[in-house]
Amino acid sequence: MRKLPLGLVFLATAVCSALVVAAALALSTAEAVASQADPEFRLGFRALADRIPEVVGQPLEDEHPGPNDTVVQTTTAGMMVWRALDNWTGFTDGARTWVVGPSGVEVRANEDRFPWESHPPLTFDDPFAYCAAVGTVDRMGAGYVGPRFPDAVRVGLAAAMGVPVANFRPPSAGIFLRCYQGQLLACTVGANLNCGQADTSTAPNAGMVRFCKASPESDFIPLYIVGHDGIYSWGCRDGVPEIQKQIFHVDPRGFVAELWHAVQPGEGDP
Repeated sequence: MRKLPLGLVFLATAVCSALVVAAALALSTAEAVASQADPEFRLGFRALADRIPEVVGQPLEDEHPGPNDTVVQTTTAGMMVWRALDNWTGFTDGARTWVVGPSGVEVRANEDRFPWESHPPLTFDDPFAYCAAVGTVDRMGAGYVGPRFPDAVRVGLAAAMGVPVANFRPPSAGIFLRCYQGQLLACTVGANLNCGQADTSTAPNAGMVRFCKASPESDFIPLYIVGHDGIYSWGCRDGVPEIQKQIFHVDPRGFVAELWHAVQPGEGDP
């Protein structure tokens, strides 16, 4: 029998060893992935989910600490929330909240409260705690009794916008606050900026039609004609208004995503 050169023997042995190691690593990785348990509801979240499974959906993550002494868990349909403040458990889809009451599971708007939920009704002078409690509201409701533009929000909004805090002192009337999934969001109005819900219409208004008849090849229709709440820039072609490009995007609640900023307390320099 012809013998292989010693170098080829070593090379063949090394290749076989590498293949064995690679196979072992692949097997251990597959076993590790398989051993990871799928997210599940536990304790109070499970008790509520079992009563309204078609509303709650399936968990997308394990429960984990949220802001201001809460525990949260995102689902395919919304979010489970437990609040340490009053041992309250509920589910929200962003606009409505389901809670267990004297007559079983009841549903209400996020900003509302059932008479039996709190005596007296809970109020918050801290906007961050308020948002953690109500989940999602498009404007600060009666439960928020704090200042319109607290300094903590000014500092956090300046940091989110990337501007120096010392130079950021907009009038409080120009600041708007709302809550989304427990997070405080803020928007400041300015030249041509809209803090209200966006106009997503792709149909020209009457003023745009008149403008293009007078300026049939204008590549820009002024915003005072288009409106400050739109998400498109418009121009004219052959006397007809047409969309040039989309300049803003809309978030799940219908607001301009680029103008609303998630604010964290204490960010930036005082």
